[in-house]
Amino acid sequence: IVHSLGGHIDVTSQPGAGSTVQVVVPITDDRLAPEAPADELPPTAGGARILVVDDDAIVLDVLESILEQLGHDVTACPSGRSALESFDSEEHFDLLLTDLGMPDMRGDALAVQIRQRCPGIPIVMLTGLYDTEALDPDWSVLTKPISVSTLHDAIQRALGPASGEPRGTAALAPPATS
Repeated sequence: IVHSLGGHIDVTSQPGAGSTVQVVVPITDDRLAPEAPADELPPTAGGARILVVDDDAIVLDVLESILEQLGHDVTACPSGRSALESFDSEEHFDLLLTDLGMPDMRGDALAVQIRQRCPGIPIVMLTGLYDTEALDPDWSVLTKPISVSTLHDAIQRALGPASGEPRGTAALAPPATS
């Protein structure tokens, strides 16, 4: 992780005196695009009902704010268990946006349970981990940190052209005939 962020690790050790480990990570990363100001957010169809799940309160608040600015109706939950309760009690959701690494229920376990309830719902998974090969290939996986435009694009791709339909119906609808 440190190397992928452009940093390095220095280790020094002296017998009888102990060891020192220094992790150096740049404060800024020029490879990341600057965030768009709120008035320059990408255009969006908006209007999707999105269930957002993250155990980090700050990340959850930021995601909720961004998605609302993009025109989405957001239900924010701090855990997988509370997300399941919200999912079961709400009318419908069009998309699940969840963190992978959460303490009470991992995001992949949550996604599996949500898909059992609603097989067609799109899933966007956020993770700070780089080994995502074991995840369902049908899920969109974004590695943190992400930009607003990356998040927006992933949601638009996941929702597809039928984003106004109730949860799961876009994936379950028969193909159009001409």
